[in-house]
Amino acid sequence: MHAVARLLLVAATALVFASSASAHATPLASSPANGATLAAPPAEATITFDSPVRPGPGNAAIRDDGLEVLAGPARVVAGRVLVLPLRRVGRGDFSLRWSIVSEDGHEQEGVIAFAALGAGEPAPTAN
Repeated sequence: MHAVARLLLVAATALVFASSASAHATPLASSPANGATLAAPPAEATITFDSPVRPGPGNAAIRDDGLEVLAGPARVVAGRVLVLPLRRVGRGDFSLRWSIVSEDGHEQEGVIAFAALGAGEPAPTAN
């Protein structure tokens, strides 16, 4: 099993348990969206929550070959938007693990996975 697949499995399990707790911040949207295929890797990823958050201890961004692509510390904009700065490293499948501390003091985390084709490269086609 690839490292990305293991990370997604662990994160999915964590989300199941995290969603059963009450009074936590709820993720409303992300950019890129989970499962998105992009023409080029983004300069950052954002996760918007329904209530105030602050960065947690476990933020990470990894390309499918294991390369860490987080470009610096996570930050929060407008109180509810977690921003993960990313290094531009070319095409690949990416897993972003976000980690926040909600207004009630609970740590939460989740995963967003997306693909980037690379600048000027053709989109994959089914055979």
